[in-house]
Amino acid sequence: MKRPLDLLRETSWWRLDPALLTIAAALVSLGLVMVYSASVAVAVQQHYGETYFFVRQLAYGAVGIGALVAMARIPYQRFARLGAPLYVASLLLLLAVLVLGRHANGAQRWLPLGPIPMQPSELMKPALVLLLASLYAQDTRRAKQFKRGFLTFVALALIPVGLVVAEPDLGTSIIISATGLAVFFVGGASLLQLPLLGAAAGGLLAASIQMAPYRFTRFLVFLHPWENSQGVSYQIQQSLLALGSGGLWGLGLGSSRQKFSYLPAPHTDSIFAIIGEELGFVGCLGVILLFVALAWRGLSIARAAPDQFGALLATGITSSLVVQAFINIAAVSASIPFTGVPLPFISYGGTSLIVSLAGIGILLNVAAQALPGAVPVAEPPPARRPAIRSSGRSVAAPKGQPSMAVRLRRDRGR
Repeated sequence: MKRPLDLLRETSWWRLDPALLTIAAALVSLGLVMVYSASVAVAVQQHYGETYFFVRQLAYGAVGIGALVAMARIPYQRFARLGAPLYVASLLLLLAVLVLGRHANGAQRWLPLGPIPMQPSELMKPALVLLLASLYAQDTRRAKQFKRGFLTFVALALIPVGLVVAEPDLGTSIIISATGLAVFFVGGASLLQLPLLGAAAGGLLAASIQMAPYRFTRFLVFLHPWENSQGVSYQIQQSLLALGSGGLWGLGLGSSRQKFSYLPAPHTDSIFAIIGEELGFVGCLGVILLFVALAWRGLSIARAAPDQFGALLATGITSSLVVQAFINIAAVSASIPFTGVPLPFISYGGTSLIVSLAGIGILLNVAAQALPGAVPVAEPPPARRPAIRSSGRSVAAPKGQPSMAVRLRRDRGR
């Protein structure tokens, strides 16, 4: 068995997926530009330098590219054994954030570990995907079974979702649930299990509203967004004003007015509104089309994957990124009740960007091994046997087989 560092040096199997790389590069590049533009006012006000958030996002992107390369070069088959350890570690981090986490904007979601504040809920997304993919790849009939399939899935998804809701972070809990559901059903679950899952989701939603009544208030704001403009409706109104003032082509890059202390979180959760204000409807449509293209490419890779584990892995990662993107866009545009989640690749945030780019690396990994003629590194080609030189001496043969000398005599006699 070769070590990961040895695998990183091998290039014989390395293939690039140009479509996926182009989509990811476009999203990251747009994100860097928009983080700089949207964060100027906040950076000057809080940190006395307009490039404060941009420089950090650039550094996060560099780390994310390193994670992308590593995930693309280590055979994804080896990730199967990491599912359970990563899942348990993510659960422990989710527990730790409830005790030691940093408070910000009424939530406790970050652990102050070093220069990059860690958001454990972001790590739980790939952890759950890896765990479920490894389980259903080992036994394709497991998902259809009630105890080993349905109840196991509910337990594995419900524990982290409950911890994330307690932070509170309902938006991320929905993303984790939707990602797990995608892997569950592609892994072989029956559609007859949908009513049971719907009942479980409804119960969890009711419990989360009971824990934090402000979530019901957000639902009322969704129904009547233009009431109480100085209270609970303030953020969504400012977001809609930003989107509406951009028109078709936008006010121009850097020309947003809402980012100057009007729109809360302009460089994180509300960055799509700044895109609409500065780049207009065309810019918003471009972002949506990029995520549609990401969904198409990711699911195409899943369909062409060389094995069940690769297919489930690609499905889960693609679902996580695309579902999160459209929840963010729908919330900012008041298409659903507002919930704060970052826009993948574009919003400011270290953990989100690094995990998202690592996911792209895994998709590249699966795509590379799906190409015709590609040989998975996890199954290295057999070593060539040395040429046999006849020395006139008898060569020992395995028990029950003639020796080499006997076989040579037989060949000469034919």
